Amino acid sequence: MPVLVAESLRYQKVREEIIGWIADEKFGPEGRLPPERVLAEQFKMNRRTVRRALADLVAEGTLYKQPRAGCFVRPVRHSAVRRVRAERQGLVISVPLSRTFDEFLYEPAGIAREYLRGVADAGRENGATVEFQFVPPQRHVAYMLDQVEQDPPHGIILYDAGNPQLRQVTKRVIERKIPYVAFQPEKSLSWERIRKLGLNYVTTDQQTGLQQATAHLIGLGHQRIAYWEQNETASTRQAGFRQAMKEAGLEVDESLIEHQFDFNTSCVMALRSLIERGVSALATSSDYIAMKVLREAESAGIEIPGQLSVTGFDNNPMSGETSPPLTTVAVDRYETGRQMALALVEQHRNPGNDMKYQYKMPVRLVVRQSTNTKNNSVLMDHFACGTGS
Repeated sequence: MPVLVAESLRYQKVREEIIGWIADEKFGPEGRLPPERVLAEQFKMNRRTVRRALADLVAEGTLYKQPRAGCFVRPVRHSAVRRVRAERQGLVISVPLSRTFDEFLYEPAGIAREYLRGVADAGRENGATVEFQFVPPQRHVAYMLDQVEQDPPHGIILYDAGNPQLRQVTKRVIERKIPYVAFQPEKSLSWERIRKLGLNYVTTDQQTGLQQATAHLIGLGHQRIAYWEQNETASTRQAGFRQAMKEAGLEVDESLIEHQFDFNTSCVMALRSLIERGVSALATSSDYIAMKVLREAESAGIEIPGQLSVTGFDNNPMSGETSPPLTTVAVDRYETGRQMALALVEQHRNPGNDMKYQYKMPVRLVVRQSTNTKNNSVLMDHFACGTGS
């Protein structure tokens, strides 16, 4: 056999073996390959052959190189790896994430990891391979469009499907009949629009959650209740606040609703203003807002819950460690992730079925020490002023 032919066959063997290892996820969460020297020893081939195989995989985009660090597996979307996985396991679920791997790995609260752990576990239990693809935000839309057009997955999870930047992706996924599930589409679409489009979705019952939190405050005797959200995409949660106030026969003071909470600006003056206006409770659309309120209340000279009861939303893992521990609404992120994967498995097993896969996952109120009765709050103020016996 000519030397060049033999060299080509060896190089192809190394290349295909590495693709198989990628398909089997043998390179761990970081996706880092062993050094050339180690690979050469494992394959019992010279480093030139290994180097050629790696260069080929880098050129086609399966791997990427980092100076002084070696070769790493790119977020998998390439047909060579997908083909091997499909042959071995059948269904391949794609989860494109608009963040880098480091942003995901070091996210303080680990919220995203809980959702994705549920997706991964349910996928594996049903013989599916789940691909988490970490894409910088500036490349997210282009990446997803390229994936949908050039190498469509067997199933895809779309986050914020109604976002103007992602609507084209959602439209093409539906047109190409790719099994999909939209996660929390109400962040950027009205429920009327979601129903009109007939989207497959999995979300949490956010309206009921905020309704429960507000009803809890009302049940404690609070009537002047403010509501803060970061932006108007939280309108589903705000609807829960309004519904609870309406059912209790309480009027919503529009001047007490903050639609654009700014994390970069102190809220000390705003908190003092609430107290001056007779507000005794504050419902928020997220634990992050509520935790900032708790931190800054001390600077504002406001006792929580003595002068102001505060609720959050999401049951962030840190919400139980605040001072005082935060009353919030718990979302079962793991089970929500599982339901997303199961919706895709069901679509994959029943191609051509026009059934819609639409799930609202239940939530529950978690009562902690950041809320208290209105009467007790007044009593605490009474003693704080030194007028009690």
